[in-house]
Amino acid sequence: MITPPVCLASYAAASIGKTDPVRTGWEGMRLCAIAYVVPFLFVFSPSLLLIGHWWEVALSIGTAIIGAILLVLAEWLRRSSRVRAPTAVVVDS
Repeated sequence: MITPPVCLASYAAASIGKTDPVRTGWEGMRLCAIAYVVPFLFVFSPSLLLIGHWWEVALSIGTAIIGAILLVLAEWLRRSSRVRAPTAVVVDS
């Protein structure tokens, strides 16, 4: 679900808040989704570390900000939609 330090913190928070630990872990993973992407962005686009020409840096930072906003917007739209599409279908025979 989440890397060990964050996962342990989410399980500790679940016990403090008296909630389901698995659901709390998934919520923590959802909140940390952008943190998974950032290291890969640094590797594949060094201009995010302000290395390169100014226009490469500006383009990389602009597209990274737009991508983060779209990620948040997609989650907001998913949560605010009234129609819930099933993510998995379980057939019981």
